[in-house]
Amino acid sequence: MGFLTPILIRNYAVDMIKDESYSQKFCEDLFRACMTREETSVSIGGYCNLVESLGCKHADEPRLIVVRGNTMVELNPYKLPNSKNEFYEKCAKFAKMESLDFLKKYKERYK
Repeated sequence: MGFLTPILIRNYAVDMIKDESYSQKFCEDLFRACMTREETSVSIGGYCNLVESLGCKHADEPRLIVVRGNTMVELNPYKLPNSKNEFYEKCAKFAKMESLDFLKKYKERYK
């Protein structure tokens, strides 16, 4: 197994990826984002955060990622926000509710 890099692509300027004047630099920046363990964003033209990356981790490391409100967060008990953050709390509550609902429906279907 290798490493995986979760990315979020915002669609508001995705058409610029095909533009040859931007595509080479975009691909290079996206490649760099996939090779780092740090969170990073990739810009294109005047859009500073077309792509958001959570950084790479080994494929054996499970990750809980919530996409919400035009962004994504990794809910990791070993990587908490620096201060109280209502957004993270909402994402954690959402993840809990969705997980419980999924598990309930899964068990009902596959008794």
